[in-house]
Amino acid sequence: MDSIFGRPAFKLKFNTRGAPVNYSYAICKKNSLSCQIRHGLRTHTKHYNIKNSVSANIVCDIVIMQNLNIDHYLSDTALPNRNLIAFGEVKHMSAFAELVASFIGLVHELSPSSLKPIRKKNWNRPDKIAPFLYVSGILYNTAKGIVETIEKRKLDIDIYSFDNPMN
Repeated sequence: MDSIFGRPAFKLKFNTRGAPVNYSYAICKKNSLSCQIRHGLRTHTKHYNIKNSVSANIVCDIVIMQNLNIDHYLSDTALPNRNLIAFGEVKHMSAFAELVASFIGLVHELSPSSLKPIRKKNWNRPDKIAPFLYVSGILYNTAKGIVETIEKRKLDIDIYSFDNPMN
Protein backbone atom coordinates (compact mmCIF):
# COMPACT_ATOMS: atom_id res chain seq x y z
CA MET A 1 0.00 0.00 0.00
CA ASP A 2 1.23 3.46 -0.83
CA SER A 3 1.69 6.03 1.89
CA ILE A 4 1.34 9.78 2.11
CA PHE A 5 3.27 11.49 4.91
CA GLY A 6 3.86 8.05 6.43
CA ARG A 7 0.15 7.16 6.52
CA PRO A 8 -1.38 4.36 4.39
CA ALA A 9 -3.10 5.64 1.26
CA PHE A 10 -5.48 3.97 -1.19
CA LYS A 11 -4.45 4.86 -4.74
CA LEU A 12 -7.30 4.93 -7.27
CA LYS A 13 -7.09 4.62 -11.03
CA PHE A 14 -9.11 7.30 -12.84
CA ASN A 15 -8.61 6.32 -16.49
CA THR A 16 -7.88 3.32 -18.69
CA ARG A 17 -4.11 3.86 -18.74
CA GLY A 18 -1.64 2.70 -16.11
CA ALA A 19 -0.04 -0.53 -14.92
CA PRO A 20 -2.08 -2.33 -12.24
CA VAL A 21 0.93 -2.49 -9.90
CA ASN A 22 0.59 1.30 -9.40
CA TYR A 23 -2.91 1.10 -7.92
CA SER A 24 -4.48 -0.28 -4.77
CA TYR A 25 -6.58 -3.44 -4.63
CA ALA A 26 -8.09 -5.77 -2.05
CA ILE A 27 -7.46 -9.44 -1.35
CA CYS A 28 -10.42 -11.37 0.06
CA LYS A 29 -9.93 -14.66 1.87
CA LYS A 30 -12.33 -17.24 3.23
CA ASN A 31 -11.05 -20.60 4.43
CA SER A 32 -8.65 -21.80 1.72
CA LEU A 33 -10.13 -19.58 -1.02
CA SER A 34 -8.87 -16.14 -1.96
CA CYS A 35 -9.49 -13.61 -4.71
CA GLN A 36 -8.58 -10.06 -5.61
CA ILE A 37 -10.87 -7.11 -6.18
CA ARG A 38 -9.36 -4.56 -8.54
CA HIS A 39 -10.64 -1.50 -10.35
CA GLY A 40 -9.97 -0.24 -13.86
CA LEU A 41 -8.46 -3.55 -14.94
CA ARG A 42 -8.12 -4.49 -18.61
CA THR A 43 -9.70 -7.92 -19.17
CA HIS A 44 -9.81 -10.15 -22.26
CA THR A 45 -13.21 -11.01 -23.65
CA LYS A 46 -14.40 -14.60 -23.46
CA HIS A 47 -14.08 -14.94 -27.23
CA TYR A 48 -10.53 -13.56 -27.48
CA ASN A 49 -7.90 -15.99 -28.72
CA ILE A 50 -4.15 -15.47 -28.52
CA LYS A 51 -4.07 -16.03 -32.29
CA ASN A 52 -6.13 -12.85 -32.84
CA SER A 53 -4.23 -10.09 -34.59
CA VAL A 54 -5.34 -7.54 -31.97
CA SER A 55 -6.18 -7.89 -28.28
CA ALA A 56 -9.94 -7.99 -27.62
CA ASN A 57 -10.28 -6.54 -24.13
CA ILE A 58 -12.41 -4.25 -22.00
CA VAL A 59 -11.37 -2.09 -19.05
CA CYS A 60 -13.83 -3.02 -16.28
CA ASP A 61 -14.71 -0.68 -13.44
CA ILE A 62 -14.54 -3.55 -10.92
CA VAL A 63 -12.92 -6.95 -11.46
CA ILE A 64 -13.12 -9.88 -9.09
CA MET A 65 -10.33 -12.20 -10.16
CA GLN A 66 -8.34 -15.19 -9.02
CA ASN A 67 -5.60 -14.29 -6.57
CA LEU A 68 -2.71 -13.98 -9.03
CA ASN A 69 0.43 -11.87 -9.06
CA ILE A 70 -0.03 -9.40 -11.93
CA ASP A 71 2.72 -6.99 -10.88
CA HIS A 72 4.40 -7.55 -14.26
CA TYR A 73 1.33 -6.33 -16.21
CA LEU A 74 1.82 -3.19 -18.27
CA SER A 75 -0.88 -0.62 -19.05
CA ASP A 76 -2.03 -2.59 -22.13
CA THR A 77 -1.76 -6.09 -20.61
CA ALA A 78 -5.14 -7.74 -20.21
CA LEU A 79 -6.18 -10.31 -17.62
CA PRO A 80 -6.95 -13.65 -19.28
CA ASN A 81 -10.70 -14.24 -19.17
CA ARG A 82 -10.21 -17.63 -17.48
CA ASN A 83 -8.96 -15.73 -14.38
CA LEU A 84 -12.06 -13.51 -14.21
CA ILE A 85 -14.54 -14.50 -11.48
CA ALA A 86 -16.99 -11.61 -11.92
CA PHE A 87 -17.07 -7.95 -12.86
CA GLY A 88 -19.09 -4.84 -12.17
CA GLU A 89 -19.74 -1.54 -13.85
CA VAL A 90 -20.39 1.48 -11.65
CA LYS A 91 -21.93 4.72 -12.90
CA HIS A 92 -22.61 7.93 -10.97
CA MET A 93 -25.92 8.63 -12.70
CA SER A 94 -29.46 7.36 -13.11
CA ALA A 95 -29.98 4.50 -15.54
CA PHE A 96 -31.87 4.58 -18.83
CA ALA A 97 -32.68 1.60 -21.07
CA GLU A 98 -29.64 1.99 -23.32
CA LEU A 99 -27.25 1.88 -20.35
CA VAL A 100 -28.74 -1.39 -19.09
CA ALA A 101 -28.75 -2.84 -22.62
CA SER A 102 -25.11 -1.81 -23.04
CA PHE A 103 -24.27 -3.62 -19.81
CA ILE A 104 -25.94 -6.77 -21.16
CA GLY A 105 -23.59 -6.43 -24.14
CA LEU A 106 -20.58 -6.26 -21.79
CA VAL A 107 -21.82 -9.42 -20.06
CA HIS A 108 -22.11 -11.10 -23.47
CA GLU A 109 -18.45 -10.26 -24.21
CA LEU A 110 -16.94 -11.04 -20.80
CA SER A 111 -19.19 -13.67 -19.19
CA PRO A 112 -21.69 -15.04 -21.73
CA SER A 113 -22.63 -17.98 -19.48
CA SER A 114 -24.32 -15.40 -17.20
CA LEU A 115 -26.89 -14.82 -19.93
CA LYS A 116 -28.26 -18.35 -19.65
CA PRO A 117 -31.64 -18.64 -17.88
CA ILE A 118 -30.47 -20.13 -14.58
CA ARG A 119 -32.01 -17.96 -11.86
CA LYS A 120 -34.67 -19.43 -9.61
CA LYS A 121 -37.32 -17.88 -7.38
CA ASN A 122 -35.91 -16.39 -4.15
CA TRP A 123 -32.44 -16.26 -5.67
CA ASN A 124 -29.70 -16.86 -3.11
CA ARG A 125 -26.46 -18.31 -4.37
CA PRO A 126 -23.48 -17.82 -2.06
CA ASP A 127 -21.11 -19.75 -4.35
CA LYS A 128 -21.03 -17.26 -7.23
CA ILE A 129 -20.98 -13.51 -7.74
CA ALA A 130 -22.98 -12.38 -10.74
CA PRO A 131 -21.84 -9.58 -13.06
CA PHE A 132 -23.48 -6.37 -11.85
CA LEU A 133 -24.29 -2.82 -12.85
CA TYR A 134 -24.53 -0.27 -10.05
CA VAL A 135 -25.91 3.21 -10.65
CA SER A 136 -25.91 5.82 -7.89
CA GLY A 137 -29.24 7.24 -9.05
CA ILE A 138 -32.57 5.68 -9.87
CA LEU A 139 -33.72 3.47 -12.72
CA TYR A 140 -35.84 5.42 -15.18
CA ASN A 141 -38.97 3.60 -16.37
CA THR A 142 -37.25 2.57 -19.60
CA ALA A 143 -34.46 0.91 -17.56
CA LYS A 144 -37.00 -0.70 -15.23
CA GLY A 145 -38.59 -2.28 -18.29
CA ILE A 146 -35.28 -3.81 -19.37
CA VAL A 147 -34.62 -5.04 -15.81
CA GLU A 148 -38.05 -6.65 -15.76
CA THR A 149 -37.17 -8.58 -18.92
CA ILE A 150 -33.83 -9.62 -17.34
CA GLU A 151 -35.74 -11.06 -14.39
CA LYS A 152 -38.29 -12.81 -16.64
CA ARG A 153 -35.46 -14.33 -18.67
CA LYS A 154 -33.79 -15.45 -15.37
CA LEU A 155 -30.41 -14.06 -16.45
CA ASP A 156 -27.56 -14.30 -13.94
CA ILE A 157 -26.86 -10.56 -13.72
CA ASP A 158 -27.74 -7.94 -11.12
CA ILE A 159 -28.73 -4.30 -11.49
CA TYR A 160 -28.40 -2.10 -8.39
CA SER A 161 -29.55 1.47 -7.88
CA PHE A 162 -30.63 3.97 -5.23
CA ASP A 163 -33.97 2.12 -5.00
CA ASN A 164 -32.34 -1.33 -5.08
CA PRO A 165 -29.05 -1.08 -3.11
CA MET A 166 -26.45 -3.83 -2.96
CA ASN A 167 -26.90 -4.53 0.73
